[in-house]
Amino acid sequence: MRRRFAECKIKRGGAIEIAEHHEPLGNRLIRHFGIEVREIRAFGYFALLFFLLGAGLALGRGSSNSLFLKRFGVAHLPETYAIIGLTLFVASMGYAALADRLRPERLLWGVLLVLAALLGVNWTLIVYTDLMFAYPVYFIIFELVSELLALHATLYFSCNFDSLQVKRLLPLGLASLQAGGMCGGIGLAGIAAYSGSQHAAAAWAVLALLAAALVAKHHGKGKVSPFYRPQRRGGGELRRALDQVLQGIRFTGRSALLRFASIGIFFMVVALYCASYASKAVLVVAFPNEAELTIVFGVLAFVTGATALLIQAFFTGKLLLRFGVRTMNLVFPLTTIAVVCGMIFFPGVAAALVVMLNRHVVMPAIRNPVRSLLFEALPDWMQGRARALSLGLVLPLALFASGLLLHFSQSIKPGLAVLLPALLAAFLFFYLSIRMNAAYVHSMLMTLKEKLYLPEGQAGELGRGEDAQLLEELINGVKHGDDQVALAYARVLISGFPAQAADVILERMRTASVRTRDALLRLVGPCLPHQLVKRLEVEGGDAHETSTRLSLHLSIAGDHAAGLIEKCLAAKNPRLVGCGIVGAFQHEDEEWAHRGAHVLEVMLRSDQETTLLSALEALRTVRATAFSGRICSLLSHPSPRVQRGCLQALAAIGRAEIERIDPLVESIYASRDHQLRAACVRCYALLEPSRRDSLCLRALSDNHPLVAMTAMDTLHQCSENFGTLLLSWLCDQTIRPRAQEVVLDYLKLHGLLLHVLPTVAESKIATAEMMAHVLYLLDKSVLGMDSAEGANALFRIVLRERVGQAIRLALAALEPIVDRNRLRIVRASLHGRDRRQVARAIEALSHVDLPLVSGRLRNLLLSLNGSGMSQRMIFPDALTALNWARHSADEWLRECALADRSAGGVGA
Repeated sequence: MRRRFAECKIKRGGAIEIAEHHEPLGNRLIRHFGIEVREIRAFGYFALLFFLLGAGLALGRGSSNSLFLKRFGVAHLPETYAIIGLTLFVASMGYAALADRLRPERLLWGVLLVLAALLGVNWTLIVYTDLMFAYPVYFIIFELVSELLALHATLYFSCNFDSLQVKRLLPLGLASLQAGGMCGGIGLAGIAAYSGSQHAAAAWAVLALLAAALVAKHHGKGKVSPFYRPQRRGGGELRRALDQVLQGIRFTGRSALLRFASIGIFFMVVALYCASYASKAVLVVAFPNEAELTIVFGVLAFVTGATALLIQAFFTGKLLLRFGVRTMNLVFPLTTIAVVCGMIFFPGVAAALVVMLNRHVVMPAIRNPVRSLLFEALPDWMQGRARALSLGLVLPLALFASGLLLHFSQSIKPGLAVLLPALLAAFLFFYLSIRMNAAYVHSMLMTLKEKLYLPEGQAGELGRGEDAQLLEELINGVKHGDDQVALAYARVLISGFPAQAADVILERMRTASVRTRDALLRLVGPCLPHQLVKRLEVEGGDAHETSTRLSLHLSIAGDHAAGLIEKCLAAKNPRLVGCGIVGAFQHEDEEWAHRGAHVLEVMLRSDQETTLLSALEALRTVRATAFSGRICSLLSHPSPRVQRGCLQALAAIGRAEIERIDPLVESIYASRDHQLRAACVRCYALLEPSRRDSLCLRALSDNHPLVAMTAMDTLHQCSENFGTLLLSWLCDQTIRPRAQEVVLDYLKLHGLLLHVLPTVAESKIATAEMMAHVLYLLDKSVLGMDSAEGANALFRIVLRERVGQAIRLALAALEPIVDRNRLRIVRASLHGRDRRQVARAIEALSHVDLPLVSGRLRNLLLSLNGSGMSQRMIFPDALTALNWARHSADEWLRECALADRSAGGVGA
């Protein structure tokens, strides 16, 4: 690669230019449809498979309808619908049990082979016998296959692409299905005109065998769908299959999205089949000849396929990206209401054809892709069962209900008696679609949350409430046999339910180790009433626990306080002596205070580290300013623990000689001990305001979050320019993104400067857009296409990482303004590497009622994840973009861009 650019330099005699990469026409057409180069092979396979399936379904739809209506009679449709409902229930239950247990490609291969066998037998019965039941059987086979095969084909497709890819590519895949339907319709018309519609079943069987052979060839070497997650295998297949079905039913009760979707499907089927019955009755009268009716169905299959193909190829994907899933989910209910009204007010062939167009154009082009995307909001392990259960329980029940309704309507007035219930069902379908939209985002967030880990600080927020079930779970956690687990639950319990925590924690202390018992006592001590403190034994398991118990007893200043102080001051353990000093200073008698001060002074002059630490710990409580000079002298002690104790004591006292401690604090901050650095930052409050602010701003960029949080505390408590300083610091591109994220978390936790956070978010999004455009231009250039090694590869890695960090910072800044829980889940999902969870997170952003999030930020994420969304144009060409990177305020990005140039990758 370097040789190529060196030759270019010799030829041109000057700076190297970046040649723009001109893609072939085929690649540009593929990109126009939103297909990435890496997806061509996989999508080509599905396009061919869907084409074969679509052609077969078109042959089956037209031939089964014409043969049934002309040879068996339209009057038998209601009873046949009821039989289809019962048969579909049995078939769907079997499919539900196998959908997530067998690999989707293996199940599809088996279904196609069984279909070919059934069609061959049925064709033989129709052609060579006079058995009338062959016609309803053929009609039932088509209805079953059209539902189950379309359902499993979309599931199979989803197991090979992530959610964003499905959103882009599924409409195109279904367009291939429609293209096959077009060819199947023309083929059906030709078969009906020259050999009779009964031979279409044989042609369909041949297409099913070809599709099965294609699936077997694609997965011939054990290739498995990449997003398929196999279930546990073993004995008891039937029992586990039934358990899976029951789990799906229970999940339907818990999931509002699945519940509204299932009820909506019921009313949709009633509306469609009642309107379809009325339209078929009109067409049978209008076309008395079987061949004519078959040709009409064939031409209708071509027209509907062409129209649906046009919509899916050029409009569906773009409409979904432009208006979102929820808006597009309302299109089909509204068109269904319109066509039923047309049949009521304008009955005739035209209205009947419009009913067919609604079912075979709008439904596959709009409704089916939208429904697949809605089901992506469900957990991965439940999607197959949810689809199968809605098909196996709701659709059969709706078909059975439609059959009964049509049967009874024949004895009244066939037109209005059928269409008025259809209109009512269409309006209910529209209402339930609105309710489904409301449940969609919540279901997606819950699915994302199942995959995430909540940090301890966020888990603590869950405990703030009156949830009895949560309280019970926390109490059980405190009773856990592992001491560390019990201590973690105790922290959450004490923060969320302090009134109920004391008894539970004291009971757990009986079986805890000495160290855990001391930690639990320190945790619950401030919440204990005086009666419980008095009942505590003074002696503990070791000196640490004993000192904790003594501190609690001395804090209530009872009648026995003087005796305890005397006992502590006379003890040999310096920790107990420190407790006595604190008790002496808190006692009402001044003699005790003088005695405590004398003991404290003696301890501060000791050479023993443990004695000094105990004295400094006591000073943090009593805050005796007379000892500040001695504490400053101890700052030069060689022990980091003593230095930290001195700094903590000075910060607690709040008074020191500035000229004396400034250089000492500055030198101690160079330590590698983060706790020591945090103690230094706490002492910055004692310095001059300008010096304090500059040192605190420096500490905000510390590698350890404890130091940064301490600096935020100091600035917030002491600085008058807190807001101005923080806004400037957060918008500074020279600051590490991780440090800025820590500061943003602090501001959100304490509810500070919330009014400036939108400005910060907009600044980060603008920065991310600029870096993303640099990356985009690199990918389009010859340099970006060919140079995949060395400095250029490192530069692109850094660009992508910086874009992701800027996006996470923008989301962190927007949390208090938008739905905090939603953005927190989205942030955690984007931080992971699961492409499916990332896709769901981006989809969740599209439903945030803030243009900055649902517009610019979402489009940025879509473009970075290969959705085909166009980049926001910022730089005119790649050379200008790279020059911007070389002069960027981000030091790491600037160095990588300069290194890329020095390696011969870019021109000056």
